[in-house]
Amino acid sequence: FLNTPWLQDIAMYLLIKESQIELKQYIKKYAGKYINGYYITECGLLSMAHATGAGFVKGWLDSDCKLPMPDGAPGAYKRLTQQKYTFKFE
Repeated sequence: FLNTPWLQDIAMYLLIKESQIELKQYIKKYAGKYINGYYITECGLLSMAHATGAGFVKGWLDSDCKLPMPDGAPGAYKRLTQQKYTFKFE
């Protein structure tokens, strides 16, 4: 698998598509809005789903973006998930 880039591309496409389907209602509801200082985008939600799972993204949005990152996640991982994939304005 690691030596087959085209297969990796297909796997990534399927993962993103699955996340997009699972998050469809959340994307419609939240994309383009500010929540607790975060500007939410579809791309940001899909990126976050790739890193944490679609279920976590739903919980994060349901918590008004206050749910902490999963235990054991390195600090850089937490910062990327919360800052790179969404924009926070304070």
